[in-house]
Amino acid sequence: MIRFKRLMLYFIVTVLSGVSNIAIKLVPFKTLIRLMTNEVEVKAEVLTKKQAYRLESVVLVLNRIHNHVFWRVKCYEQALVALFFARLLGADMMIYFGVMKGEQGELLAHTWTQSGGMYITGGDNAHEFSVVYNRGYRKKGLYVNKNR
Repeated sequence: MIRFKRLMLYFIVTVLSGVSNIAIKLVPFKTLIRLMTNEVEVKAEVLTKKQAYRLESVVLVLNRIHNHVFWRVKCYEQALVALFFARLLGADMMIYFGVMKGEQGELLAHTWTQSGGMYITGGDNAHEFSVVYNRGYRKKGLYVNKNR
């Protein structure tokens, strides 16, 4: 059963990374980010053990599949997949977009995600980049109708 779950995770993450790649090419940046997020700023809430384990599993799969698919699975695609899983798991998450100047003066961009005070994707060199845009996903509470 564990092997089947792992295979399903690989399949789902692979498909989502492909969809993310296509969405990045077809959907305008602001529209895509507003579809995936719902808040300007999200306070970091501690992840449950289950949420942390599942998000770590997704990241491990993302790090493995990028060499085995023909499309690009870089930081932006990985961040979108992580945001999707954060929504699925009900975890609060922030996505950050940063820039820095390279050694030859070129402009380099990077995307990373944070949840529960820890980096989920792209955190290895996030401190080198200056944040130019960020948004977050926060799980909304259940709507309670007080009129009933």
